[in-house]
Amino acid sequence: ATAVVFVSSFRPWHGAHVLRGAAQRLTGREDLYFVLVGGTRRGLAEGFRGIELGRLDYERLPAIVASCDVGVAPYDTARLGQLQLGFFWSPLKVFEALASGVPVITLDIAPLHDIVRGAQEGLFFKENDPGDLARVIASLADDRKQRKAMGKSARERAPLFSWEAHAAR
Repeated sequence: ATAVVFVSSFRPWHGAHVLRGAAQRLTGREDLYFVLVGGTRRGLAEGFRGIELGRLDYERLPAIVASCDVGVAPYDTARLGQLQLGFFWSPLKVFEALASGVPVITLDIAPLHDIVRGAQEGLFFKENDPGDLARVIASLADDRKQRKAMGKSARERAPLFSWEAHAAR
């Protein structure tokens, strides 16, 4: 199976609704397993293959993320008005996936495309498009070699975004 991890406090702008829509489109794929971490357990939608771990101690998170094959960060930027005001956005879930050596599927927008380079550390999908997210998840599930190469590149790139690197800048 290919394990797809989503780490979130499940705020509306984190895009869990987009991931759920994508997962529902992939219910025929018995090789996909979704791991949802954070927030409160809501009960998986019908046909949604996976587990909701709920809130966990942060110390457990790196091992869980690293045990998965693909990370998703399907943000819904329209639900976070502060972005239009210049809100500083530090996508921690993306940094955690990179540091864990897991390729990331996210949006092709700043600052995300400055962190995740398309086809190097991950892939992009169209914002708020569960069908496109499903397509991209399936493409990575079908290509283990690409996942491994992206994961290696992600792990190598992660130090550029450490607290130490931010402080130095």
